[in-house]
Amino acid sequence: MRVADDGKHLVTESDGMNLIPVDFTDDFVLLTFWRNGTKIRDVTVRDLFPGRQGLVRTVSHYAWRLGMDLDAQGWLLVSLIDGRTLLFDVGTGTFIKK
Repeated sequence: MRVADDGKHLVTESDGMNLIPVDFTDDFVLLTFWRNGTKIRDVTVRDLFPGRQGLVRTVSHYAWRLGMDLDAQGWLLVSLIDGRTLLFDVGTGTFIKK
């Protein structure tokens, strides 16, 4: 879980953090954006890995990210396993940059 400095917004991720079960479906939720306890948006495997391209198989799971942090401006930076870095607006859950 990442909490924004404003105390109103946070981002949660799946229980496996950077790992996805091998039997996942494309609507498996990776990230959920919240405002004052109300869900704003879910980000799914389909959103970040269309056709499942870029996921890396481990012995027991699929890996999807390397790191995830909030920056000083409150943007969520997500480093994906395929080398891409995504920037999200924590207030809306939308992509700023792909």
